[in-house]
Amino acid sequence: LEKIVEQGHDDSAVFDRLGRWFREMASAKPHPQQRRDSWRRYIEQLRAETKKGSKNPIRLFQVALAAHLGGDQDEAVRLLEEVLSIRPGQVQIVTHLAIAEFRRGNVDKARSWAQQAVKDHPSHPASHHCLAQVTYESDPKRAKESLERYIEATRSGPWRDSTGRAHVRDLLEKLEQGRVPVDWRAPKQATSDATNASTAVPAQEPVELPAPPGFVAVLIALGLLISGFWLWRRQRP
Repeated sequence: LEKIVEQGHDDSAVFDRLGRWFREMASAKPHPQQRRDSWRRYIEQLRAETKKGSKNPIRLFQVALAAHLGGDQDEAVRLLEEVLSIRPGQVQIVTHLAIAEFRRGNVDKARSWAQQAVKDHPSHPASHHCLAQVTYESDPKRAKESLERYIEATRSGPWRDSTGRAHVRDLLEKLEQGRVPVDWRAPKQATSDATNASTAVPAQEPVELPAPPGFVAVLIALGLLISGFWLWRRQRP
């Protein structure tokens, strides 16, 4: 991805992978301070480049995702609109713009962006998941139908994703039980097209990098080594 970013490649698969990568980092458990610092330095580097006038759409998209997942929806919308002007029609840009507007409380705008994503990308699962999220409160039946389309879209073909399909099935079961995810609820004090609703959405914790491969295994091995040494010391005469 770094090489692709440096080359300014506009492959839609890059946007898909970046969107998934950032979401995984947002849901990851806290990691050592060193990795949090590394992540912040990386984002600050990207922000510095955009402030200098960089128009690399993939770098702009990364900064927009960081703002979005960090709770700054005003900045996220501003950057996503800029990226969209450079790469019009990219599904990941449009769907993230819809969710950012939703979290600002601009439900009508969010629904409009989500519907546009489905119209332009009817086979892309992200379009259907996005539409489900921003329409659930006003039209639960339609939202569930959108999730069913997501499941169909991920059964085979370029968007085949058994993990995502299982997650959405689980989500459907929770919705049937009345268990609605917090981020599927629009801010209560916001109107359908609020101009200052961004303050209604609480900021999230900064996004963090996932632990490096083998990190947990190293900790477990170290713990076993310490335990073994302690037992050996106790058994000594």
